[in-house]
Amino acid sequence: MADDVLFDFAASGKTGRWRITNDGVMGGRSSSTFLLEGGHAIFTGMVSLENNGGFASVQSEPEVMDLSAFDGIEVRLKGDGKIYGVFLRTEPTWSPLRYDLRVETQADTWLKVSIPFDAFEARMFGTKVPAPALNPQMLRSVGFIISDKQEGAFRLEIDHVKAVEKIEDDE
Repeated sequence: MADDVLFDFAASGKTGRWRITNDGVMGGRSSSTFLLEGGHAIFTGMVSLENNGGFASVQSEPEVMDLSAFDGIEVRLKGDGKIYGVFLRTEPTWSPLRYDLRVETQADTWLKVSIPFDAFEARMFGTKVPAPALNPQMLRSVGFIISDKQEGAFRLEIDHVKAVEKIEDDE
């Protein structure tokens, strides 16, 4: 079995639909945009700590993704030196439960990050919670978040997200 490309931002047919959720849902003032440019998705904006804010996120619209035949996901991204969360959701409708892993980026450097499904931690509203292990057969969406009081401008470029059969060392 080969890897399965979930989102390829250089290929117009594999970009999916995405939606932004910022801290404004709780009174915060952070802002962000998500657009396609130069064959990459660009998630950019400003994190504000005003009004107890402090996060910006984007996630794919829910769709059934049975990835039980794979060991994890691979994301190719370029950041700004900040820490981002890569997260997966399993619920068919919106739920605060998500499974995520923090990725430290290097400014202006492309990274290929391979993440085994068992490395993702269950979180609700940014806090680790006890929950069943991530079930790759029940995946519904993929997302990215900047949080943890990283105030200021941010920029994350995403080349692709794919399911991988075998997790190899990061490049």
